[in-house]
Amino acid sequence: MALLISITACILSALLLALSFPLSLPPELMQPLPSSGVTIPGWQAAGGFAQLPWLAFVALIPFLWVIRRSPSPAAAAGYGYLTGALWLLLHLDWIGSFGIAPVIMLTLFFSLPTALFAWLGQRIFNERSAAYACWGLPAIWTALEYLRSFGFWALPWNLLGYSQTASLKLIQVADLGGVFAVSFMVMLANCALFLLFSGHGGGQRALAHSLLAASLICAALGYGDWRIGQLEDMPREQRIQVALVQGGVDTKGRWSGDELQRMLGVYEPASEELARKWSGERTEERRAQFEDSADSDGFVADYTGPLDEPQLLLVWPESCIPKRVEPAHPDDLPLGIWNIVESNENTTLLMGALSNPHNEDDWENTAVLVRPDHVIEWAYSKVRLVAYGEVVPFRGIVKFLDYPWGSRDLTGGRDTASFELRGVQVSPMVCFDNIFSFLFMREARRGSDMFLLITNNSWYDLKNGIRQHADIDVLRAVEHRRPLARVSTTGWSHFIEPSGRISQQSNTDELATLTQWEGRSSIHSWYTRLGDLFAQLCVLASILLGLKLVFAHRSEGWL
Repeated sequence: MALLISITACILSALLLALSFPLSLPPELMQPLPSSGVTIPGWQAAGGFAQLPWLAFVALIPFLWVIRRSPSPAAAAGYGYLTGALWLLLHLDWIGSFGIAPVIMLTLFFSLPTALFAWLGQRIFNERSAAYACWGLPAIWTALEYLRSFGFWALPWNLLGYSQTASLKLIQVADLGGVFAVSFMVMLANCALFLLFSGHGGGQRALAHSLLAASLICAALGYGDWRIGQLEDMPREQRIQVALVQGGVDTKGRWSGDELQRMLGVYEPASEELARKWSGERTEERRAQFEDSADSDGFVADYTGPLDEPQLLLVWPESCIPKRVEPAHPDDLPLGIWNIVESNENTTLLMGALSNPHNEDDWENTAVLVRPDHVIEWAYSKVRLVAYGEVVPFRGIVKFLDYPWGSRDLTGGRDTASFELRGVQVSPMVCFDNIFSFLFMREARRGSDMFLLITNNSWYDLKNGIRQHADIDVLRAVEHRRPLARVSTTGWSHFIEPSGRISQQSNTDELATLTQWEGRSSIHSWYTRLGDLFAQLCVLASILLGLKLVFAHRSEGWL
């Protein structure tokens, strides 16, 4: 019976964790009790996914209860592995677009950190210390999240902090310690509530540490409220207008001439309309400027002309056209694309394409600039390639996979890069890059004014995977206090303010265009300056606590 209760508690924690993040459910479960009109506070059930973000603050309480009552660290690790596996099986179900095998393999591997957390947690609970349980467990959880960001196996996708993108006040602490600071707060809430209910370590001490934890969380919310107000009161420049073009069509088809024409038939007309509107607005503004600055004889002095005017940056998604784009051969680019940038004033196109900017034989997943002076300029190549999506490990053994462009693997980029437009430094990123905060940190330190993510989400069969991926953008913007624009093949596309607020967002699976002014940024967050110091301190605290547990049988003193 005890085993059954423990397994049930693990299942409950896994379900609550899965629902804290975007989760695709059967349609009949998306609207709870619709006939009776009963709803759940905070329930988000639109766009093909459901979510209850506040569950993250209580989701781990049953799991902590199981860890505390486990007879040994090994038993706790087993329960931890079960909880992690069930959670990830639901959380990563969207990877089923590639088949069930990748879902199972990723689940089995990335459940190991949850098992390690439970193993250490059982030892901490054996110390009968309220302080260790309240503060040590969140530090260990955060340290494990941080360590999962390194190595070829790195997939920092399901970090607790990403569940709180709708809680603008709470996530502002990310500009101090990154998404890891948000994860720490969420885990701290779970531990504080568990102490309050269980009285672990003594009733008075449990209450005292719970109140301290509550005070810290309230302070974080207060900081967030102040920071949002500060950011929204800052003056804004209008240097470039960024126009995102979401085609709303999938890119799963094999490359062919017909497929190329299908894509161009979507992207070219929408972009031409945006560019013509832009040119018309500039002409009208110039006419008004001439009229306002002319003297009585009609003479205009000190007019600097169009070179000082704002610039339109059209942005197409990753893999938007089934054609290789070679900077050395600009005439191979379809004529319609050149017409857009060459026949409309101050217009530049950034597009995702397979290109060979560094070596004629190495094809990279790139962002390239199509400039009005008939030049194709390489802007960035994706640094971290997706295994079995862009590159096949052990290709000599694994020979069954073909891509839409053929059987050839892509080559990864060497470093991040940016380009300058009207004094604004723009840092493009590609798809999977957004889960690696250090890439964005590198660009922010180099003077980037905004981040621009191009992605292809058309291969996701479930919308929860797209929403999980899009939510990560919010933390990247908050961490470095930079605006972030995202354009996707099929959605979601959006603009995110430095506060994390989504100012514009498209729907999925439809043609959509979004435009917004952007300017230079002068803010450097503490996270940009200090890097992952907070997470590294959590790693250090976890090591010291682990040594204490190994070399001392029990804690002593006021703890």
